[in-house]
Amino acid sequence: MFHIVCYCGNTGRLKRLCHLGDRAIIYIFIAASYTPWMVLKKHNMNEIVWLTWLATLFCVVYQFSFHDKFASLEICFYLALGICPSVFITEMHNKDGILEMALSGFIVISGIFFFKADGMIPFAHAIWHCFVAAGAAFHYYAILKYLYILTATHDYEVIS
Repeated sequence: MFHIVCYCGNTGRLKRLCHLGDRAIIYIFIAASYTPWMVLKKHNMNEIVWLTWLATLFCVVYQFSFHDKFASLEICFYLALGICPSVFITEMHNKDGILEMALSGFIVISGIFFFKADGMIPFAHAIWHCFVAAGAAFHYYAILKYLYILTATHDYEVIS
């Protein structure tokens, strides 16, 4: 939504609100990418799920409260939220899909350079989105391969 508002030439309050929302959604995206692994793998990770989402809520509130004031903290929060739950994921007994998750994270983290180079490198923000899309594709593949099975009726069921 933020990008559409920008391209339509809006420079007012709507643009700022969409920009804050765009950045806040990144935190939600990160937490949502871990949730299926922590919930569907059934490794009693309820506390970690709650901690991850509470941290996400904190980060979203931070984003709407202090975005311009402490913008450099933003990357630290993205990285912390993206890396901390992975420590617990690697402790699971069934490690199926860990390699794909790590690759997904590596791709997205590699794109942070372009995220921060927005305005200095032509199309840096678009390149950042390409990194995120590639990371999301690997993550989606891992979820389909390791958390769900395709049944004979071509429906997906959760692997227990």
